[in-house]
Amino acid sequence: MSAQETISEQTVADVPVAETSTEAMSVDPTPAAASTDAVTSTENAVESTSAASTEVKVPEFPEVLRGKTDEEIDAIKKKIVEQLAFYFSDSNLFYDKFLWNLVCKSPEGWVPLETVASFKRMREFLTTYGVGFIAQCVRDVHPAAGQQDNEIEVDSTGEKVRRTKSLERDTTAWDRTLYVKGFGEGETGHNSQEQVEEWFKQFASVAAVRFRREGEGKDKNKGAFKGSVFVEFKTLPEAQAFVDMSPQPEFQGEPVVSMFKEAYVQMKVKEKGLDQTTITRGNNLRPAVPNAKQFNAFREIEAMKLKGERLPEYVMNMGTPALLANAPTGEGSAAGKRKREDGDDAEGGARAEKKSKEEQFLWITYNGKKLAVNRATGVVVDKAEIEYQPDKVLRFENAGPDADWKQLKVDLSNLGYDKSFMNFPRGSTWGWFSLDEPISDEDFEKIKNAGLQANGELQWSRVTG
Repeated sequence: MSAQETISEQTVADVPVAETSTEAMSVDPTPAAASTDAVTSTENAVESTSAASTEVKVPEFPEVLRGKTDEEIDAIKKKIVEQLAFYFSDSNLFYDKFLWNLVCKSPEGWVPLETVASFKRMREFLTTYGVGFIAQCVRDVHPAAGQQDNEIEVDSTGEKVRRTKSLERDTTAWDRTLYVKGFGEGETGHNSQEQVEEWFKQFASVAAVRFRREGEGKDKNKGAFKGSVFVEFKTLPEAQAFVDMSPQPEFQGEPVVSMFKEAYVQMKVKEKGLDQTTITRGNNLRPAVPNAKQFNAFREIEAMKLKGERLPEYVMNMGTPALLANAPTGEGSAAGKRKREDGDDAEGGARAEKKSKEEQFLWITYNGKKLAVNRATGVVVDKAEIEYQPDKVLRFENAGPDADWKQLKVDLSNLGYDKSFMNFPRGSTWGWFSLDEPISDEDFEKIKNAGLQANGELQWSRVTG
């Protein structure tokens, strides 16, 4: 989850404000530093390994839910998971300094679930249902963990949560964002963050709704609601369809006014006589104003590259090839550069750096596409490139957290399945196995009954959709 911006007298900032500091998805899009109100300090380290036990802990059913229908409980679960997933989405994670630093403490990106559940929009769920139920919600809403449309997962203990998507800069958020006005200024009792979000959901899938608020200086983002929002739709056609609606939809009986963010910005630039060069958009990593305070993880990554600093292990494990381009590794690190300056062979160091980058990924071909796989984790770097065909895919479970995907690949090869594809992230207890051809019932039974081990005897099932 990716940009929200606003006009000031000098600039149009492009970097979204992290939303764990206030009501999630309810901050005025101004260039302010990201912060969070989580009860756990940023000094708390996150364990970088998966849980030692593969036994899933099932929490007790919350007493407060007894008497509710299955439909009511499912709606609560969905709401919890949607909010939790938002924190790790492209729209928030990269602009939330607290959460980003927390995620980067673990090579696999695990963070304490209780910490994230203590954020403002999750806190009521935590106190009402408990962290165990929240973990179970993720399992229930995303039962087939690892599918490319799943954004988050919890570990077997239910104590940790992480993002499952690879890290890649989204350069289309600006184009998918609209300025929409007509929600009533101030607090009317009918224009809360949740009420406005639910209103938008009837028209399309929405990534983020960001309230625009009054306030200057250190009080920015803290003033009264202006009655307008920046809404980021998940796709450009959905954004276009909303703008093209005629007549425009009504909120509380009054029609709203909408336009693309670019049009709104250009209107304000002309109205205020601003300098076009001060405008930054989603594809610009440089601050619009020197020493800008807003946090942007991608800007931090680029700065580390320029300094020759090694990127966090989590970024190296989950970043796409585009994001990791020119990232120092091995001899390319700052330490390696110092060694060469002290007399090492600079040409040899350059060769080592190039070799290190080439060896950073394994390259496989699946369904006619060349895919990059992280050598350390066994994870496909860009999951959006994977096109699963159900009749060619099997799911396996019950693997141990320290299982070696390479050994499992060998074992399957020994069964006669050489040309196979596997998605088995390090530290996970599940994974996918696929062949180029449809998997017959005979082959399925053969694999299922082979007693294959991965620090635990694997349980196999077909993927039906």
